[in-house]
Amino acid sequence: MAYLKALFKDPLFFRVCMLIWALALGLFAGFVLVAWRPTDAIEWAIYALVASIGVLATYLAYTALRGSEASVDKAAGFMGDGADIVGLVAAIAVCVVALPTVALLRVFFPRRSADP
Repeated sequence: MAYLKALFKDPLFFRVCMLIWALALGLFAGFVLVAWRPTDAIEWAIYALVASIGVLATYLAYTALRGSEASVDKAAGFMGDGADIVGLVAAIAVCVVALPTVALLRVFFPRRSADP
């Protein structure tokens, strides 16, 4: 149990969660943008909204991979569950995937002694 708590407190955990959210949002946006051909004005508005989801996914991926700790903390607010059942299930699913990923990454890339 202490090992799981250490994984949750690991800064890499937030970055991996953010990268998983970015991957899911990016795949959704990419699929919709490629597969859907809007014709009406309202469809173009929805298309633009989906494109903005793709931009958000790009921002999250960049922040997870290259961002500073301050920018990761600022962007981590997105990963809140939103207090609805769908958001909670999605957050749990991301954690279920992120925990073994972080554990595996820490096997190959252990923390330096200067890290908190």
